[in-house]
Amino acid sequence: MSITVAELMTTDVITLPADATIGEAMGVLAETEYRHLPMLDEGRVVGMLSDRDLRRIEGLMALAVEDPAKTQEVLDQPAASLLSGEPVTIEGDASVAHAIDILVRERVGALLVVDGAGMLTGMLSYIDILEAARASFE
Repeated sequence: MSITVAELMTTDVITLPADATIGEAMGVLAETEYRHLPMLDEGRVVGMLSDRDLRRIEGLMALAVEDPAKTQEVLDQPAASLLSGEPVTIEGDASVAHAIDILVRERVGALLVVDGAGMLTGMLSYIDILEAARASFE
């Protein structure tokens, strides 16, 4: 019998509203140990912002440091403007083997776990999988 995504996923997920700003997203990532933040619109997944997405604007932020108004302009932009492509999702009843296939194929660090209506139920990262696999090596 295969292990399902729901058995390994994290259910206590920190999220951002779809209308969050870059500054708000940077604040949440700075205050937590998380590297992925699902963005939701009324509970439905619209994207996933990662620390990698925010690093793409570091150059712009470096230029803006000299001008506080410019810095604030960047921080006030919608975080959704940094999203690249559709979010990579999976349902909780899928096998972890299938989730691994998706993680490798899509080259992402985490999958958003959704129900049939697209509502977020959790998140499965490669760390969750490695922690579960570790037990088999002890």
